[in-house]
Formats: sequence, C-alpha cells, structure tokens
Amino acid sequence: MRAVTISEYGGPEVLRVTDQPLPEPGPGQLRVQVRAAPVQPIDIATRAGAFAEHLPVRPPFVPGWDLAGTVDAVGEGVTAFRPGDEVVGMRHWFRGGGDGTQAEYALLDAAATATAPAGVEPAAAATLPLNALTADQALDLAGLAEGTIAITGAAGAVGAYAAQLAVHRGLTVYAIAGPQDEEFLRGLGAVFVPRADDVAAAVRAVAGGPVDALYDPAFIGAPALGAVRDGGTFVAGAGPLTPRPNATSTPPASKSSPTARDSPSW
Repeated sequence: MRAVTISEYGGPEVLRVTDQPLPEPGPGQLRVQVRAAPVQPIDIATRAGAFAEHLPVRPPFVPGWDLAGTVDAVGEGVTAFRPGDEVVGMRHWFRGGGDGTQAEYALLDAAATATAPAGVEPAAAATLPLNALTADQALDLAGLAEGTIAITGAAGAVGAYAAQLAVHRGLTVYAIAGPQDEEFLRGLGAVFVPRADDVAAAVRAVAGGPVDALYDPAFIGAPALGAVRDGGTFVAGAGPLTPRPNATSTPPASKSSPTARDSPSW
C-alpha cells in the first residue's frame, strides 16, 4: 500500500510517498481503507521533530491521527463493525506504536472508532475525531452546567466544534472570530464577538460584563484572561500559554482569580 512516511525531521521536503506492507488487524482492531485523513498541526510539529522523544524508535513512520474510511477487515473479538461499514476514528500512534492514518489503509482500535456521520463528505467527517474530542475535553475542563463561555478562534478547526458543543450543552457562547465568520457562527447559535487587539475588552463589551469561562484554542493566552469573571475558569489550548491567575489585564485585581487549566491539544 502507499503511505506518507517520514524518515528524518525537517520541512515538507522530508515527506515521502512510499510502499509499505499492508497492516493486519490484531485483536480488537479494524483495518480501514482510508478515504480522508487530515493533516493536523500536531502532524506538522511531528514532521519538524517537536515530538521526537514520543515517536516509535524505528523510522520511517506514517503520521496521521484521524480518518474517515471503510472497514476492510476486522480482528478477533470485534463485533460492532464489519467490512463495508463507513467509519471515523482516531489512532493515538504515539502511545500504541505502529503507524498513523495517512496511508491507503490504517489500523484503528474498535474502541476508538465510530460510525461515520450520514451525509457528510469524508474530508469533513475525518476532522471529527481529534478536533471534536479536543473541544469536548476542553468544555469538560471548563466545568459549566450552565452560564457563559467565550471561545477564541471560534471559526477554526477546534473552536467551531467547541462552539457547537457548548451551544448543545445549553451554554451561552461568545464566539470570537473575524468578520467574515459572523454569519457562520450565528448559524451555530453563538453570539458573535469581533476579533480585536484587546480580546478581554471585546468580550466584556458584547457580553455586558465578564463571562464564566473562556476556552482559548487560538493561543491568545494571558491577554484574554480579563474576559473571565472572578472565580471563573480559563481553559488554555496549550500548556505553555496557560496564564497565571493574576495575569489579568482587565479588570485590575480580583477578589477570586480565575482558575487556569490546560486543555489537551492532541
């Protein structure tokens, strides 16, 4: 089978399309004929060598975390899927060894696989596993059963899922994005907040005050913290950008600083 492979770290020029052995599904696994596999930011960082210590010891390796495709074969013990089923799924190949999804065929654990959404093109469906799960985990960290949440980069790959899921949870969502995305975000049920140099002030102006939580997949960091009320929650899209609770710019000192939490980005 053909697969995208990496044998050395660097720019796009290190990527190769090579012939690799057809993988055989083990117990609890599926072999999926790949119809679409996204290139995620973590794939670009992997290619550049940012996660070298986590990678399988033997090059070349096949990148890719999620996919949409058709089940081709099932391993021992798999009963929920059969050949011909249209599925989406995610392969955490850093942990499990083996290869990723950017190939003609890929292995998935049945437990990390779901039926593909009906009527959705594979290229769109393939973005669901990693991005939507990241957004869902971030909302869990925010811990809101009700109330208000602001989302930076709300029209992006992760932010748009977060906005939809937060609306589905019954939250009032303040979606921060460029003016070209206003109609899209209002269509999701969110309140549009135009992107601004002072993100915290922009959110507070539209919301009429601070929000209960903010999720930051756009990696704005501390400058956005002032949008969160005293005792609220700031969920960062990346650990290094998690602001200290006293890093707020507006308002000044708070009686009970927002709690800052890291959100998994992969």
